[in-house]
Amino acid sequence: MQLPQGLQQQQHQQQLQQQQQQQPQQLQQEHQQLQPQHQQQQQQQQPQQQVQQEQQHQQQDQRLEGTQQQQKQQKPEQQLQEQQKQQEQQSQQQREGEEHEQQQQQQQQQPQQQQPQEKHEKQQQEQQQQHEEQQQPHDEQQQHEEEGQEQQHEQQQQQQQQHEQQQQQEQQQQQEQQQQRDQEDELIALFPDTWRELASALSSSSRSSSSSSSSSSSSSSRVAIQMVVLLSPRLHFLLAQKKKKEKKYKKKKK
Repeated sequence: MQLPQGLQQQQHQQQLQQQQQQQPQQLQQEHQQLQPQHQQQQQQQQPQQQVQQEQQHQQQDQRLEGTQQQQKQQKPEQQLQEQQKQQEQQSQQQREGEEHEQQQQQQQQQPQQQQPQEKHEKQQQEQQQQHEEQQQPHDEQQQHEEEGQEQQHEQQQQQQQQHEQQQQQEQQQQQEQQQQRDQEDELIALFPDTWRELASALSSSSRSSSSSSSSSSSSSSRVAIQMVVLLSPRLHFLLAQKKKKEKKYKKKKK
């Protein structure tokens, strides 16, 4: 049998109300049952939690102390670093400012400085040209003097060479004359009678042919010897043999 809709709705609402009323009662009962267990667990866990909390506090305190010390230690270093950075920035700014000022001054002074520099360079060039023009005749004169000195030196060398050659020729002539006289003396020593006869004959002929009677017997003998040496090569042979004999005789004495 189906109930009318209105009754069904009422029953459904009543069921919902009963369920709503029963649920808090069940929850209270469950809560009452769980309370002693929860209390026991809390009592057991409290000392452990306290120890953990104390350890955590100690660790936090240590961390704080460490960070404070680090901060204390880092503060002067950071301050120094910051001061250095500031000083570097200031010095860099000063440099940039000084460089900028110098550039401006140079730009302003360049046109003013260029004009006197150009004038000075022109003056130097003119003075150098004048000096070169004045120096040119002096250089030419010096060159002529050097050439003249070289010529004189060459002439002196030539004269010295000629003088040496003349001396050598004179020495040779003297040596030849001396050798000839030595040969003549040796021939006279070998044949004294022959040379006397020749000398007397030549002296008599010379007296009759010329008016000058100043020639001595020695000079006439010299002339006679020269004639005999030229005419008779036999005398040279005899003289050579005599020299050989004298050498052998000297060796035997030694």
